[in-house]
Parts: sequence; C-alpha cells; structure tokens
Amino acid sequence: MEEEIKEMDLWHYALWETFSEMVYTDTLNDACVMGNGAEQHQDSIFEINAGGITAEYDFDTPEDHYFYKMQKDKHRYLLPKRYYDKLPLVPKSFVNVKLKKTESTIWRLVMSDFESFQIPEKKTMEPWEFIVKFNPLVHENVDTVIFHKCVALSKGLKIAVCADYGSGKGTNYNIKSAIQRNAISGMKNKTEAMFYKLCLFNDDINIDEITTWNPQKIQAIEDKLATYGDQSTKDQKHALDSNKANEVIKNVTHKSFVLTFNPYDEKKHPRYFGENMGNPGKIEDRYPFLYATGKVVKAPSKPMNGTEEAIVTKNMDYYKEYASNFMYIRNNIHKLQHGYDRSKLSFDDVRKKDNIMPLIDVYDAISQTQEQFDYYINFINECRQRYWDMRHGRNIQTLQGVEERI
Repeated sequence: MEEEIKEMDLWHYALWETFSEMVYTDTLNDACVMGNGAEQHQDSIFEINAGGITAEYDFDTPEDHYFYKMQKDKHRYLLPKRYYDKLPLVPKSFVNVKLKKTESTIWRLVMSDFESFQIPEKKTMEPWEFIVKFNPLVHENVDTVIFHKCVALSKGLKIAVCADYGSGKGTNYNIKSAIQRNAISGMKNKTEAMFYKLCLFNDDINIDEITTWNPQKIQAIEDKLATYGDQSTKDQKHALDSNKANEVIKNVTHKSFVLTFNPYDEKKHPRYFGENMGNPGKIEDRYPFLYATGKVVKAPSKPMNGTEEAIVTKNMDYYKEYASNFMYIRNNIHKLQHGYDRSKLSFDDVRKKDNIMPLIDVYDAISQTQEQFDYYINFINECRQRYWDMRHGRNIQTLQGVEERI
C-alpha cells in the first residue's frame, strides 16, 4: 500500500526541482518558440499519412491557419495560435506535416489533446495565509522564517542578509528559482562576464556565501553591485566588436540582489563581510545589512530516489496553486498593500531605504493591522542593529537607541 506523504515533505527542494523540470524543461514552452516569436500563417500545409504519402491537410478551424513555430530537442512543432495561452504544455498527439509539398522538413502539428502545465498568476489565499503555509519549516525563530519568505517574495530588493548556519536562508530562494525560473539561488564564485550574463537574463539573484568568494572574483563585481545599489535604471556593457550590439541590462530597479553570508565565528567562519573585497564600504553604504537569528528545527524529508516525478504528478494541483499564488503576490504587491505608517523604520539613508522598501511592501501586504506591521518593522530594526553589533564586536541583542549605537 502506498504511504501518504506528509504535507511538509512536499516542500523538499528535490520535489520543487522536479516540478520545475516537468513544467519548464519537459514541455513545449515560450523558450521553444523559434525566431523572434512572431505569429505565422499558412494557406495550406501537407499531412504525411501512415503510408508516407503527402496530401493537403484539412484544418479543423480557419483559426488554425495561424500558428507558432517551435523546436524542442530534435523535433519541430507547429502550435496553433489558439493553444498558445495554454503553454507550457505536453502534446499527447500530433500529426506529421510539411509546410510545402516538395520540402523534406517534418513538423509536428499539435492536436487538441495536450496536457497544460500553465501556472497563471492567481490569488486563492490571502497574503498572511500564504506566508504561513508556504515552505512550512519548523524554526527556532518564527520571525526569521517569515523574514526569509518575505525576502523571496520581494521584487527589486537590494539587501545583505547575515544568518546563522542552518538558518534556512537559502531554502525559499531555491523554491523561488524553481517557480520563477529567472531567479538564481546560491550563486558563488562567478567571473565578471558570467555575473553580467546572469544579470542580463534573470530578475533575482542570490549571491551566496559572499564572504568566502575568491577575492579576485568578488572584487571584479563589487563595483557593479554598488552601482545596482544606487537604483540605476540600466547597466550597459559596450561591445568591443563594432558589428555587435551593446548588451543592456534594463529595469535594474526591478531586479533583486540578495547577498547572503554567515556571521563571524572564531572557529567556523573567522571572517567579516568585506575582508575579501577591495572597497566593501561601497556596498555597506548602499545595501541594508540585517542579521536574523535562529536555526531550522525540522525540515522536509528527502523523497526516496526515483519517486520524485510520481509524487509531483500526484500533487501537481498543490504545486500549481502555491506557484500561482507566489507569482501573483510577487508581481501584484502594490495591489495588496494596506498603506500602513512606516515612520518607525530605522533607515534614514535614502539609498538604503529605497533598497529595502520592496521587503517592507511585502510586510505591509501580510500584516492585518498597523500593530502587526509595527511588530515586523521592529524585527527589521533589531536585525539591523544586531548585524552592526556583531560587526563591531558588541554583544547587545536588543534595541537601545538605534541611531546612537550604530
């Protein structure tokens, strides 16, 4: 008899990674569209019957004369226009056709009996309900758990997060990258060129264990990190070849850069932020630094090898619902805010306040009262102070005149 999997165990990253593969890798999706993605039209196409003979194909509807050309692996597909909004999808049947009777290239015309893996932005639960149910880890500090979830939901956040070993600071970003696809979790020791490419094609980047990076590599990108912390609107890399167009990273204000690292520990981690950098002050002057404490007490169990796809298939509606809610909240946070007073936030520097505001927006959305929102703001203020206490070797854990002590 098949054993029922516990709900917490559905949140193991191996299952979310399998979900992501099934939705984005094993399907026909936007990335498969050929050329510039333009809609195509054919007056006629030619079906290849079982005997290998070509004859003009009889379209089901006039609308099917419009389609998109797609390629996946070694196969080419024609996707009728009316199915485009059902992407990603897996065709269950297709007809072999040619665009011209005399050509040899074979295309697979997608039929109506396909399985759609579409994940629309959809709100089926309120933000405060979602934040509790999403990735339900058992943690020593509930506020830290909520903080890491809010960081993952934020859009356009520039922040440095110091957190204890085993705090779970990377788990939400891992799930985020599985859902969002244009988010990078756990980026480490990349070259300047690779970092630029990742910024070009992704909206959210978690630069992990930044204090352990090779000095040459971190120093090569620290100027860019500082520039992005200035709320620049774009970053342009000038082409050396006159025949190539300049590559431009647009909408930098909408991109998130989350720096994560462990606190100083004489035995485990005997280094502070910036010791491997050329000028860490450029980042410290722009990025808010927060230190959230506590460790994960109980996490999802790893599924038995080989069972991942069966588990995800059985629970596909569950994964789709949480993915849909995640994307809705992330992309529509402005519709979900209450407009609570933010005057208790202890960031006076304009750049730092701008850079942390996407996180505060999420806290606003998940708070049901001004009092609850103020509680979260106080938590952020304490995390800020705790970081600088640790950085300067102080052992004070609670707020006592924040501005005077920093």
